[in-house]
Amino acid sequence: MGKYHSSFQQTLWQLQITFAPDEYLELLARHSQPGDWLNSRVEIASYWDKLPRYLIARCPLCGVRFTNRADTHSLFMWGDSTGGRGRALSAHPENTVPCAHFVGVQKFINLNGNIPMELDYFPQAWGDVPVITPELLLHTAQTGVVMHSLPICRVERGAFTPKYVVYLLTYYAESPSAAHKAGGGGWTLFTASQHAGHDPRVGDLPYWVELGKLHWLDLDDPTLPLKSGPTSDFPYAGIQGVGGSYTYRKRPKPRWQWLDRSWHPDGVIYNSSENEVLARPSW
Repeated sequence: MGKYHSSFQQTLWQLQITFAPDEYLELLARHSQPGDWLNSRVEIASYWDKLPRYLIARCPLCGVRFTNRADTHSLFMWGDSTGGRGRALSAHPENTVPCAHFVGVQKFINLNGNIPMELDYFPQAWGDVPVITPELLLHTAQTGVVMHSLPICRVERGAFTPKYVVYLLTYYAESPSAAHKAGGGGWTLFTASQHAGHDPRVGDLPYWVELGKLHWLDLDDPTLPLKSGPTSDFPYAGIQGVGGSYTYRKRPKPRWQWLDRSWHPDGVIYNSSENEVLARPSW
């Protein structure tokens, strides 16, 4: 049974379906690993060029739209075990840096209490509950971050059914190079969900709205204009989840009975070290 944040229903109208379910499942069956598609650039006409294009953000400094092609038909292309610097939502060649103020886009895949049994393996380095990376916002006055969300489906009973959500935080700065330096300059630019346990302000999204740093696209308007307040209108307060990096994995049944305690035939959601069970289907 899913556990959906109140904003989930608001985001459903954006969903674009560009494949027939059977056509899409056949495509997935031809490629057992997403990396095959990312590296070899196969399936250009049959997959990449059919992906829907979504509005992700609007620059709060210059107003330029940030759009990306992204696959919201399933979780297949959303797995991420390393985090990274977040240049785009997919490897489609049209997904380019939108303006001179763009720093990066961070994604948080929230399973909404569902178990992604249609997959065998699904890692998420940044976690599922959106948090702010203060270093990218506080190094200078001319910075901002824009929040948005998109529904993600899975095929159920021969139809694409919205089950999951990706929360997106797109960072902007007058000087993106200075922002990257303030963020540490390493491969991983952003803060993961679990950091809220060490610094509560990173998970307090309304706090950043009050500061004038956090904006969002208005889901109640079909043109998705940028909103900056009031805080009472902010639709993403109180998002729940496992609250940290996680990995969903199916494993063969353990040979030894003492290992059976955490095993389930439909897979288990572990913490990032895979030494703690965060969620699993009921028996």
